[in-house]
Amino acid sequence: MSRPSSPVALIDPDSVSGDVQPDWDYADKGNPKAIRLRSDISPHPQKVLDIGTGSGHWAIGFAEKYSSAEVIGVDICPPELERMPANMRVVMDNINEMWTYKPETFDLIHVRDLSGSIYDWQEFYKCAYRCLKPGSWINQVEVSTTFKSLVNPITSDHVLSQWSSALIEAGERAGKTVKIAELARQYIENAGFSKVEDIVFPVPVGAWAAGERQKEIGRLNLAQLTKDLEGLALRPLTKAMKCCYTEVQEIIQQVEVALKQSNKCIYSEM
Repeated sequence: MSRPSSPVALIDPDSVSGDVQPDWDYADKGNPKAIRLRSDISPHPQKVLDIGTGSGHWAIGFAEKYSSAEVIGVDICPPELERMPANMRVVMDNINEMWTYKPETFDLIHVRDLSGSIYDWQEFYKCAYRCLKPGSWINQVEVSTTFKSLVNPITSDHVLSQWSSALIEAGERAGKTVKIAELARQYIENAGFSKVEDIVFPVPVGAWAAGERQKEIGRLNLAQLTKDLEGLALRPLTKAMKCCYTEVQEIIQQVEVALKQSNKCIYSEM
């Protein structure tokens, strides 16, 4: 997404891509081949901010591919990296607090998987707008908390629907919404960005989809989801929803079983 001659906004699964074609390679943030600048962004960016850099893979891949850029990875718990390109650095920062970057500093701000981490998304986007150069871009990738099925609608009494509802309510109680995938476009436009592109595509859960490529995507997605279930749920459900540890573990087991039902053709939207 971009400022009108100010920053531009892009909610894009390819995150820094020209022709937007969803590519699971990009889910591996360390794959520089999957990082492609849009045709209307300078091919020689000078300063790039990766918010919530996590493992640092995306920032590393970007810095290696675009040597012109100074890439700053920001995280509240920055990673200890074994290797880092000379044009990259990682800093500790709480992005929920006041931004200290000067106005019109960055050519690109990259945001990924921050659902449930931000207290005030509208203020977040205003800060991003202020810190982007005119005509530059913010790119964001988020996955919806809600699961869907190609076979039958997931009803409110289904464990996956109950799971999503519990996480959404927990996020609202904690003041950190997990619905940013659905809310981002309006908030970004409110902040003043133009050329907002909101591209949504389904990501299969499990190897039920047609074609080997989609099957591999589904296998990876299912493996990642089942690995992350406890991390996603434990704190929100015990702190905000007052569930006990045993209850959370029982819910996690039920969700894992439901996700593995390949005949249900479960998917999430990115």
